[in-house]
Amino acid sequence: MRDCTVGNSSERRDLPSCNDIVNRREAKGDQDSQISDGLLANKLAGSKSFTLPNGAKINIKTSTKFNDESQELIINATVEKVSASDSVFQNLFINRGARIEIIFIADDDTELLTPLNIPLNIVEGQSKNIRYRKKFGQTTSQVTAIIIQARRPIDSIREYKQLARLDVSFLPN
Repeated sequence: MRDCTVGNSSERRDLPSCNDIVNRREAKGDQDSQISDGLLANKLAGSKSFTLPNGAKINIKTSTKFNDESQELIINATVEKVSASDSVFQNLFINRGARIEIIFIADDDTELLTPLNIPLNIVEGQSKNIRYRKKFGQTTSQVTAIIIQARRPIDSIREYKQLARLDVSFLPN
């Protein structure tokens, strides 16, 4: 704001007015915050159904979004029980070995980032800072889904913008 004037003298001196400069800076700040909010609102999502070896079916829904403050991806996965008994579904999260693998894919069908392996075993996952939440049915003994949240550091916003979709694979016990 060194080379600006106040009032009508800005036209005579061929300088921008101080108000114009302040308005341009505020508009630039608003534009930056809209881009940042858009990144948080823009999320990739995917959904896939799987049949377990015993014939039970589950559905896995995934979504991810970028957090520009911490420079990381926030990955949410919901493992829903479609046609499985309560004990079979709960054993996925108690027994070791079952995991979800999330693959990050670009427009040209290439993998951009290394796949993210999320163990379904709650004890193993919590030791890796993964959060698990139960979703109940009509009673608290009836678990209908498990909601999983993981975070993964990412190098730059450019990598996130190149992501086109998520692919999910499920590896049972």
